[in-house]
Amino acid sequence: MAFKFRTGRSNRYIWSLTFILVNYAAFMNGDHNQVLYYICMLIPVFPPVGWIMFSGLNFLLYNDHMIFARWNYIYLPTLAPYVHGVIFAFLLRCLEMRYGEAVPGFDPIFRIQQRGRVPQQNKELPAEEPPEVQAERDRVRSAVTSLQQDQDLVIVNGLRKEYEVRTATSIFKKKKKLAVRNLSFGVKKGEVLGLLGPNGAGKSTTLKMISGGVAVTAGEVLLRGGDGAHLCPGALGWCPQQDPLWPHLTVLQHLEALAAIRGMGEEDAAHAISCIGRALDLLKHFKTQVRSLSAGEARKLSFAVSILGEPAVMLWDEPSVSVDPKGQRCMWKVIQASLRSRERAAVLCTQSLEEAAAMCDRVAVLVSGRLRYIGSIEDLKSKFGTSYHLQLKMAEVGQSDSVHTEILKLFPHAARQERTSSLLTYKIPVADALPLSRSFSKLEAAKRNFKLEEYSLSLNTLHQVFVELTRDAEEHDLEVASNGAVEQRRLHP
Repeated sequence: MAFKFRTGRSNRYIWSLTFILVNYAAFMNGDHNQVLYYICMLIPVFPPVGWIMFSGLNFLLYNDHMIFARWNYIYLPTLAPYVHGVIFAFLLRCLEMRYGEAVPGFDPIFRIQQRGRVPQQNKELPAEEPPEVQAERDRVRSAVTSLQQDQDLVIVNGLRKEYEVRTATSIFKKKKKLAVRNLSFGVKKGEVLGLLGPNGAGKSTTLKMISGGVAVTAGEVLLRGGDGAHLCPGALGWCPQQDPLWPHLTVLQHLEALAAIRGMGEEDAAHAISCIGRALDLLKHFKTQVRSLSAGEARKLSFAVSILGEPAVMLWDEPSVSVDPKGQRCMWKVIQASLRSRERAAVLCTQSLEEAAAMCDRVAVLVSGRLRYIGSIEDLKSKFGTSYHLQLKMAEVGQSDSVHTEILKLFPHAARQERTSSLLTYKIPVADALPLSRSFSKLEAAKRNFKLEEYSLSLNTLHQVFVELTRDAEEHDLEVASNGAVEQRRLHP
């Protein structure tokens, strides 16, 4: 109950006032003080005080030696603290087990301990995967079984995470929801791996499982230091999506506390804090409490905490969210400086393609908990971006079928990617689009014949490639076309 108060001083004042009021009521209302006495017996701190008050008061004022013969006044307050200790210890253990908080490893009284379930090996067979995803899975398997594990500081092998959610029809029925399924990848020394994907793809869940914040349902995660040994405590830098900061501490106090936790010396910590503060433009906020910081400055502090002490493995979950462009550039420079030694590794979760292209050596694209692509940005462009993007805007509703027929005549291998009442989007192979002069002549003629408002023909940009690649594979043309909104087709390289 003490944790309900913001400060310890308020807690002391409230309980002191409570005891004063109880004593006052006991003396002023002598007829009901016995009832009040039993009620106050439920308060953990009251029984010792009540024992002193009633025994000493009766003995000194009334000299009533027979008061000791009445056990309900003397013995009950004496035994009550022990009863409270047993009951509240049991309730505390139950609450800790219920809400997953940390519990002591040694319990001499109840021998109750929440046992973490050992993750099982993922026995799910991989579905049909792209060649680069299958090659990465094979590489991870060989790294786990061979003696060359020191090449990868982060190894994720067959990772699976499922949650139990209650259905809307009944509170007793639970349904399993898969957040990550059969995920395998590795992060080498000196490498920054970017996790890309739409909302709900499983990026944050993956980072939480790697950091140990979320239990793994199946599969395994191996973390190693720069020397190839198992990762020591404090050698992991973690910047979660929600800032893990204390609102009443200053920026400098945060950095000093984390430096002490990671075992840094006083001089080394002061030098590192000064360098990080200068690099991220945080020196002017060192004496500012976190609750007074803007969202961008708080985000930079969370990022600074993750790189303090030069951890071997760093995990960043959208670190540049709410940060202005200047602050983002500062973060990027710090990331480049952190990986300069080539003995550290990092996983960067982001939705910014610009950030991924600037910072990441490789990117892994997640869709619905599955890995759809892993490789460099250049390979992604060469594999999925070697086609043209055609967009047509129609002036009249109902022309889509006739315009679609005409486009197939002009570009026989065109694939319609999107359709609305007034907009058509196509993916056209390079062979059909070249030479461009002929393609533009055909499109100009089609614009005059069908009275199109406008059209555009361009190479697929990285953003378009990412949008098409992350389309849900379970969406079908007929399902979406039934409501007259959008028609989609799968992306093929």
